[in-house]
Amino acid sequence: MSDKPTVAIALSVIGGIFVLVVGLLLALVGAIATFFVLGVGAIFGLWGVACGVVMIIGGGMMSSRPEEHATWGVLVLIFSVLSLGGLGGLGLGFILGLIGGALGIAWKPFVPTSAQPAGVRYCPNCGKAVSPGARFCPSCGRQVPA
Repeated sequence: MSDKPTVAIALSVIGGIFVLVVGLLLALVGAIATFFVLGVGAIFGLWGVACGVVMIIGGGMMSSRPEEHATWGVLVLIFSVLSLGGLGGLGLGFILGLIGGALGIAWKPFVPTSAQPAGVRYCPNCGKAVSPGARFCPSCGRQVPA
């Protein structure tokens, strides 16, 4: 197992790229079709671009802050659904974002159970080592069982 939600990161970023590219194309076609005045197609395209950017950032943040995986997974999930307003990356970006966000929410960090040094505990939320007397995880701040 990994110390990061690797599959969730990859699917979120790839889905975000699909949503972003289709949003850019939709904005371009919408702008050309209405003689470079922001028309309906351009507005939906820009919405797709914004959703794609947030999905990519969410995937990146799952990578850099894996202890906040649930928060970023929820954001990717929400903006995947909202990306349908900008065609959702022709459906593929929408589906990849949904799966990536759900995996980001459900991911559990690897907690080694064998060969644990005596007195060392691990946070059930982020998997980091917690000193024997600590009530809260120094990495993510969650309360750890005694």
